[in-house]
Amino acid sequence: MSFFTYNLFLFILSSIGWLLSFYFLGVISRKINTDKWWVPSFCRMNEGSCSSLVSTKFGKILGQPNAFWGMIYYSFIIMLIFLSIFGVKINYAFFLFSLISILLSIYLIFGLLKLSINCKICLATHCVNFIMFFLTINYNFIN
Repeated sequence: MSFFTYNLFLFILSSIGWLLSFYFLGVISRKINTDKWWVPSFCRMNEGSCSSLVSTKFGKILGQPNAFWGMIYYSFIIMLIFLSIFGVKINYAFFLFSLISILLSIYLIFGLLKLSINCKICLATHCVNFIMFFLTINYNFIN
């Protein structure tokens, strides 16, 4: 995989993750309706179960909803992508942050299962995190 392709995929996935986090945060703060035209129907939140997740121990870190931290995480990854394009060698930073996001995703998926909540946005962001992780492993260690 080329440097350009790797960074393009990371950028696309990070943008998707950021948009999903933005949507989730907007819905739980009641600034966005769940049925916006720009949200694919398979990703629309169920206000009852998804919003109730935020009030559990699995829904917040340091008092902020996980979606807030997701927006910061994906913004940070996008910033790292631009730094790497401009020549800063940070391949292992992608791996480190991706590993942390995977460990957190596993914990949060456990929370979804334990609470029996089917939150499509949560699952979609965890899928994005797993894809980014495997992409980073492929580029840094297998390629």
